[in-house]
Amino acid sequence: MRTLVSYDGLLRQGECDKLRNEDVPDNDHQCALLLGVAARGERTKTGVRQGVVLRTDFAVQALRHHIGGLQPRDHVFRSTTASSFRRDWKALTTALGLPPRPPHALRHAGAAELVRSGATMGDVKLRGRWRSDACVRRYCKTHDLIAYDAALDPDLRLSARAFLADPIGILRLAAPNVFTKN
Repeated sequence: MRTLVSYDGLLRQGECDKLRNEDVPDNDHQCALLLGVAARGERTKTGVRQGVVLRTDFAVQALRHHIGGLQPRDHVFRSTTASSFRRDWKALTTALGLPPRPPHALRHAGAAELVRSGATMGDVKLRGRWRSDACVRRYCKTHDLIAYDAALDPDLRLSARAFLADPIGILRLAAPNVFTKN
């Protein structure tokens, strides 16, 4: 869950750690994530009152299911500390045979994928909440994304492409109670 939301929202790990249920406004059409909540004295690396709107249906549906039943002040990823998430991430990527990368690689991959799919550097800068163009260039290395993809086991690459072609369909098979047909 955290992986989907981090990738989609180009989130920093600290932003995930602070995210509470009350920070996820949902108007039944879109979900947003409010980051750097000033009322709680929080800030992101780039300041207070930041945010992002999730763009993929599968991240929105997964998040809606995940936060269902949480109280407003509950942390969205309350059972996952930063260190346990890094440990789980390492175990998962190792089990999948993926080349080693830290969880922050989700932010890099999400930004590079946006550029590869046609987003402008300005769009990515705004979505990722970066202050400078130099930061965006550091993250949007589509050649690294392609090199990483090329290094994957061919069967894993096929599975990943099937997921990307129909993420909700694949996730419905894996977790039918989470992903509905809505």
